[in-house]
Amino acid sequence: MLAKLKSQDETIEHLENVFSYLDKTRTDDRVLKLVNDNASNVFQRAGGVKEIVQNGKGNATYVFPDGGFQIFRGGKLIINKQKK
Repeated sequence: MLAKLKSQDETIEHLENVFSYLDKTRTDDRVLKLVNDNASNVFQRAGGVKEIVQNGKGNATYVFPDGGFQIFRGGKLIINKQKK
């Protein structure tokens, strides 16, 4: 994803856009790598949940308002970092 960015200014701008969708202090860096350069694959869902859609059916990451998240691949939960 960042390989497309050609300068430090472009990288900073991209990261500022990403962090406008996700709170960097409450998420794992694996989640941030899933966001497109223009954040076009991030959708607001009910309850303040953000859905990050990836290629392939059933591939998505859900980021909760408290900073917890879940990653699904092929419709199966593979990482569950929900906070209690």
